[in-house]
Amino acid sequence: MSNTKDITDNDALRLVCRDSLAGFAQTMFEDYRPAPVHELIAQKVEQCFERKIRALIVVAPPRMGKSQICSVAFPAWALTKNPKLSIIQAAYSEGLAGKFAQDTKAVLRSAKYAQLFPQVIDTSLDRQNEFRTLQGGSYLAVGIGSGTTGRGCDVLICDDLIKDRKEADSATIRNGVWDWLTSTALTRLSPNGVVIITMTRWAPDDPVGRFIAQSRKGDYELLNLPVYAEADVALGRTIGEPLWPERWPRELLERKRGQLLRRDW
Repeated sequence: MSNTKDITDNDALRLVCRDSLAGFAQTMFEDYRPAPVHELIAQKVEQCFERKIRALIVVAPPRMGKSQICSVAFPAWALTKNPKLSIIQAAYSEGLAGKFAQDTKAVLRSAKYAQLFPQVIDTSLDRQNEFRTLQGGSYLAVGIGSGTTGRGCDVLICDDLIKDRKEADSATIRNGVWDWLTSTALTRLSPNGVVIITMTRWAPDDPVGRFIAQSRKGDYELLNLPVYAEADVALGRTIGEPLWPERWPRELLERKRGQLLRRDW
């Protein structure tokens, strides 16, 4: 009797995970409870998977949970729904990109995942920053400046292409990042490919600023999520309401503000 109940529960949970990226994340990450901001980001990323959004830009302060959704949960969820996809994950360094790769693979190898879904990763090609799926899909994590020659992708995820204020203040680094993004990364996209860019804004001339300036309206969707609501239609926050009050209530945010230079807040 208990076996029948387990099968029924797993079937229901499997449907939740397939239908909802936020539900998938909540199932796979222990003690994870998505806040409204994470549910909103997840909904927008789902629309990228469905090709309803071809270029999504998510702008939010550091430590607000955007990477866990966009750069860990989403690649695992997308390859679960379509294991023939090719995904390239980019970050400002090989180390950060590799961390995203390891965290994504940890989801796909977890006991909870195995309880609900068949194996995805092809163990014959499973490297630190790269793996292939049993159905012919692929995942590759790269740092800025890395070559991707011969590698196409259906989904390009760019997460924190600028490390910090010091890098953002360097015109040489900003130009180098933009050159790599436009001449290397974006050229890897398939005809029906999508790009997801998540960043903390450091400068008007950063990759997000340039991407917006050089794109036509309607070619991208911008999800701007300031730490305190300014005119927040998407989340329904009142003016001045914190972005993630469950983890970062106003008291902690103000303490953090007092520890930072004004230009870094």
